[in-house]
Parts: sequence; C-alpha cells; structure tokens
Amino acid sequence: MPTGETGIIKIKSGWNLKALPVDVEVGVDTGKFEQTGISTLWKWNGPDWEIYSPLNTIMQLISKYGITKAEKVNTGEGFWINASDYTEVNVGSGEEYGLEKVVVNNGWNLVGVGKDTDKNEFNKLESIKTVWKWSGSSWQIWSPDTNIM
Repeated sequence: MPTGETGIIKIKSGWNLKALPVDVEVGVDTGKFEQTGISTLWKWNGPDWEIYSPLNTIMQLISKYGITKAEKVNTGEGFWINASDYTEVNVGSGEEYGLEKVVVNNGWNLVGVGKDTDKNEFNKLESIKTVWKWSGSSWQIWSPDTNIM
C-alpha cells in the first residue's frame, strides 16, 4: 500500500488472522470494529488473551469470566477476528510498515506487519525459533534453524 493511503482490513466470513495495514493505533471500541458481522476480536498480550466484541452479550460474558477486554490494537500486533459475513474495516491513513515496528518478547508472540515480508527478513529479529503463518485454511512454518525444519 503506498504511503499515506487509507488502511482497509478485508475480513472474510469465519476466522481471520490480521494485522493493521498501516502504522496507526486503533481503539477497538471507537466504531472501527463495530461492523456488521464481526463477533469477536482476539489479541494475544503476554500470557493471556484479550477479547473485544461489539456484541453486548459477549462483552458481558468476557466480564463475567474475568477475561481482559481488548482496548486497542497497535502497529506490529497480530489479532484474530471472527465474522459471520464479509466486511471491511477502515483503520485510517498512515505509513506502511514492516518488521521494524514488531516487538518480539520471550515466548509466543502474535505479530503482524503491514506489507509483504520475506521470511528471511525474520533473521534480523533476535531469538526467533519459528515463524507460523496462517494461509487461509492451513498453517505454514519457517525457522532460521535448519535442524527444526
């Protein structure tokens, strides 16, 4: 996506693994993810999941069971969206970004980038053991350690 263009996230029916397409921070309850058909947004944060839903019944369950509510999605974070219908979410204008905006912590991480990234670019990030990518209906895996593969 060229610099400064609007960031549109295209969401298919079912589960979608996504990242922000441009360098912006998006509050999840500001109307951006209250599109028809979106039921939940799941974000990995530390050792726990954070969840947001535009549906009050789901938000009541999240609160009842002590699950942390997702407040925002940041540049470089990956997130899952479950939708019943195709929809598009406009997250605003910004610069496209790559791995320079990704923060990798010890353990599992759910990260994303706004532009196509060659798997070998992950060698620039320290301590990467494996990279998993959801490709529509199956997982793809890559590792800089040829002994793992």
